[in-house]
Amino acid sequence: MSQCSIVPPRRHIASTATPSVVAIVAELYQRHASRHTTAPLKLPAPPHARHGKRSSSFLIYGYFVTFCGNLVIFANMVKVMAMTQVDRDGLRDAYSDVRDDKSECNWAVFKYDGSQVIVSAKGQTFDDFKAQFGDDERAFAYLRLQTGDEMSKRSKFLLVTWVGTGVSPIKKAKMSTDKALVKEILSNFAVELTVETASELNHEAFLQELVKAGGANYGTGIRE
Repeated sequence: MSQCSIVPPRRHIASTATPSVVAIVAELYQRHASRHTTAPLKLPAPPHARHGKRSSSFLIYGYFVTFCGNLVIFANMVKVMAMTQVDRDGLRDAYSDVRDDKSECNWAVFKYDGSQVIVSAKGQTFDDFKAQFGDDERAFAYLRLQTGDEMSKRSKFLLVTWVGTGVSPIKKAKMSTDKALVKEILSNFAVELTVETASELNHEAFLQELVKAGGANYGTGIRE
């Protein structure tokens, strides 16, 4: 029983040398059902194998496996690039809660549930805020911090985009368009930050960014 390898086509493939497509598909199905993905695929004996020649069945199989692989890659890309939906009512309620001076809620985190951005968590302490982000996650956050001294305190707001180090390049690229949808609701902030590691989720560093931003330049406060 021969093992097959993918070989790029070098000449016209004769249809008379094509193995049974049904046999190939049946074997692929059996491998999938049994999860024996590392086992070699069993093909019908190539017509010219006894003469030591490379049969065109090898080339047919190469085309077939390459097509299936490309189809899976394309399907995954379509899934990732699907239009993102936003839970607008949920985001708007969380946004209003963080902005309310009478509320104890100081932050809200928004994550992906499939292709939808939803409210993932809300809370009060910065330590709880830091614990919301994973290396393989994408998220947005809206955060209220107190600035000033004991004589004059003022609430200021940050928009944070989290892109973990384990996020794929395709998903990273899509964050810019998704963020535009989120900013239609989370529209008022003094500073906008993008962070990738837990060490960047630093309370003092966030305060310093707010100090550098000066007044609350709502709606246009993007760090240079």
